[in-house]
Amino acid sequence: MTIYRSVTDHGALYTSRAFTDACHRAGVLQSMSAVGSPADNAAAESFNASFYLVIYGVASNATRT
Repeated sequence: MTIYRSVTDHGALYTSRAFTDACHRAGVLQSMSAVGSPADNAAAESFNASFYLVIYGVASNATRT
């Protein structure tokens, strides 16, 4: 899976220098929802929840013997 763009809210984690630098190094474009726009944030939160489930499932399958 290749990630080209990260769509987030303006939370401290996503606006931090560390996250911004990591995105830049990985070639990931940062895109943030408009401040005070819960409709934009809902799409980002939905994707993040789905992405978490995929990553968690891959990680837990890798540890099973």
